Amino acid sequence: MFLACADLHIRDDLPRCRTDADWMATQAEGLFYLVEEANKNQATLIIAGDIFHRPSIHPSYINMVLKYLGALDKRPVIIPGNHDLPYHRYINREASAYGIVEAFVKGKWGGLADERIGCVPFGQYDAYLSEGNPDINAEIVVAHHLVFPNRASIPPGVTAYTPNQIAGMYPLAEVVIVGDYHLGHHIKVKREDGTTCLVVVPGCLNRQVADMADARPGWYLIEREGNHWEASWRMGNDIGEGVVTDTYLRKQEAAEDRIAAFAEAIDTSGSVSLSFEDNVNAALATSDLSTKGREAVLGILEGAKK
Repeated sequence: MFLACADLHIRDDLPRCRTDADWMATQAEGLFYLVEEANKNQATLIIAGDIFHRPSIHPSYINMVLKYLGALDKRPVIIPGNHDLPYHRYINREASAYGIVEAFVKGKWGGLADERIGCVPFGQYDAYLSEGNPDINAEIVVAHHLVFPNRASIPPGVTAYTPNQIAGMYPLAEVVIVGDYHLGHHIKVKREDGTTCLVVVPGCLNRQVADMADARPGWYLIEREGNHWEASWRMGNDIGEGVVTDTYLRKQEAAEDRIAAFAEAIDTSGSVSLSFEDNVNAALATSDLSTKGREAVLGILEGAKK
């Protein structure tokens, strides 16, 4: 049995949309929950990329990840995603927080013993294909590609894949677990040759953008039933109400509205200046203030200049 997750995006800065009093504790709770569920189900934990939000992070967060992964009963399967890698290049992984975690896993448990599993890190598919790397043809492949539920859901200009394309890219795989897309989904694809491939996109572990406020992140349990594989979705622990807000977006919209209004004023009047003094004088010229009022404003302006 496997517990499949992805896109933990562990980070040492609080996302603008989060209101957590202790963001590190929130992320620690998520890791604890994953490890507890993996051990309880006697499952192998699979993390399909983007353990970290950036290649570099404060050491205390790396230690947090090592602490919880070290509590697993079984060796985890991990691969780097684009966020884990300096300059998005696999060759740079040893100079990253992910590289430290990878070295820890290998040091504690040794190499990957399950020959059914193949790992295809971010950016390595073409190289592995040309080299004839056996991981491409494994029964269970762990990879990092942006996979939308279907063709219609891919936004214009975005390079991404569908589950059918993933099943074609890994023609011998019975299961492909893919990280990068943050909303979990899974589907069993039937290939033209009659074989089937279970494509599982676990989604992210916690909500870090405002438009996911109503989302319920989670993970999948994947197990073999007879001669086929099945996946069942499980809700994660980041389900609290009110911890994700769009306040920063509304502030940004208000600021953009003010900029737009200023630009429109310049366009229509031609008399708006970036100089505060010029704008005050222009306003006085068209106002109905009394002479005494004008003198008071000009006096304040003159005093401010000094």
